[in-house]
Amino acid sequence: MTRSTALHELLEAASLGNRIGLICVVLAVSMTGTAWAQGRGNGPPQPRVGPSFTIPPVQGVSVAPTGSPLMTPDPSGTQYAITSMTVSNAGGGVGGGTAGPVTLTLIAVAFGTLENNTCRLLHLGFAEAAPGPKVTVPPLDTIHITFPQPYITAPVTGPFVCLGATAETATGSIGLTWSAVGNRILP
Repeated sequence: MTRSTALHELLEAASLGNRIGLICVVLAVSMTGTAWAQGRGNGPPQPRVGPSFTIPPVQGVSVAPTGSPLMTPDPSGTQYAITSMTVSNAGGGVGGGTAGPVTLTLIAVAFGTLENNTCRLLHLGFAEAAPGPKVTVPPLDTIHITFPQPYITAPVTGPFVCLGATAETATGSIGLTWSAVGNRILP
């Protein structure tokens, strides 16, 4: 018996007035309002949760979308369920990092031109982007955010899709480093 079949039987029993104890139903709801659950049904096909990802610390973030040189692109329509992110601002000004606060936004990016089959440069043949979580980090600080309900990016369409980041700052982004953990949601 599958979990969805067992859950369905428990819900039917409850609707008939049978006491069955406490039932917990897990439904993933993104910050963008997208809701989905694993299981069968008569509606549209549910997304497939793909392999997890861990993007190790990435440096050199700028206004142009930048990803990890260690990650390879995902198929068109991929979404990212981000469970945590860490952003560091080395701070200190010239040569030692950004002197002021930096706002970093994780983004799902569809693009058309690969560099060495990696997600490093995401602005080459830029097609579409979907914003993810955004965090502002003061100089000489590190911020770690954990999402109890994963932050799910909207799907983007293009030849190649990657999770990347952009930085918003008036003083440059020297010394800015980010990393992220989560799961791919494949089309």
